[in-house]
Amino acid sequence: MPPTTPNTPASRDSRPSPADEEADTPPGERGDGVAYVVPPSDLTRGELRRIVTRDGATADETALLSRDELLALAKARRLRGLEVSGAGAVEARARDFLAIFSRLDRTVALPPGAELGLHLEQVGEWAIVRATPEVGAVRVGDVLAAVNGHPVLLEEYAETFRRCVAARTSRVPYTLTFRRAPFHRGWLWKRPRGRSEGRFSGLTGWKKRFFVLRRGELAYFDGEVGDGKKAKRRGAFELDERCAATIARAGDGLELVLRKAPHDRLRLKSADPGDLRNWAALLTVAVAHATGGDRRAVSDTQGRRLLCAIPERPVEARRSGRVPAQAATRCCATTNASA
Repeated sequence: MPPTTPNTPASRDSRPSPADEEADTPPGERGDGVAYVVPPSDLTRGELRRIVTRDGATADETALLSRDELLALAKARRLRGLEVSGAGAVEARARDFLAIFSRLDRTVALPPGAELGLHLEQVGEWAIVRATPEVGAVRVGDVLAAVNGHPVLLEEYAETFRRCVAARTSRVPYTLTFRRAPFHRGWLWKRPRGRSEGRFSGLTGWKKRFFVLRRGELAYFDGEVGDGKKAKRRGAFELDERCAATIARAGDGLELVLRKAPHDRLRLKSADPGDLRNWAALLTVAVAHATGGDRRAVSDTQGRRLLCAIPERPVEARRSGRVPAQAATRCCATTNASA
């Protein structure tokens, strides 16, 4: 179904400015001076190319090398890795994930006048999936990225709504493209949330929990979940425009701090600094999705365009150059089943 009728969202000027958020953040949580070395095995292809070039390799020598080849070269040269620091490290990794997610878009083809059976809700200027049939290519938390191949993530919601209505009533087949919402899961060490953390000290305050990031929420369990496994849900942290993920120095190690208010935060640890960096970056991207793309991590031109970029051709069309007929059949079946 088309997105809900446009409403008047709260003014973006009413949200806390980056300066205000930083002023409210304790110095130890801003990432000031926090630097660590990410090992070559946790680096992207671009980062690997950067460190081997700094070590003397020429740009021409590394231009055509794959990530695995660059990793082997870095190990052969005994390079420690790439030193990164604070928010810059998180934002750089977030941009890497944004580029990956843009290549995972799902395009569904629909016959004239057909509905997909989805409920889309306005969040900021985006249309985000809030309900979907159990069987289908689109998931809850995905965002509508293009209508008939035309990118809509940089447009106002009212224009996106107009395009959806026009496509559905045009009496010709049409396509909708959806951007995947970030999903991640794994083990982390967690301190008690909010004010209660003050009652604990030392190692007694840390508990190992299994975290799942999906649908704009970070939930944690007392055991592994997924793939048929179940565990007791211990709590959740809903992501909204007030959230910010930072990496901070804590004693001899590092902490990931997910903060929503001065006394509402999660403090997380991992034995692997690279894993902690990935979690911080994925949470940054997840906040961007949950809030309609309006976050500091994507406010710069490069990050914003990465977040909103649409591949030249739909994912389903890349192999054959067109949206296959069987894709349209699957979408129609999903629509009919949900009617």
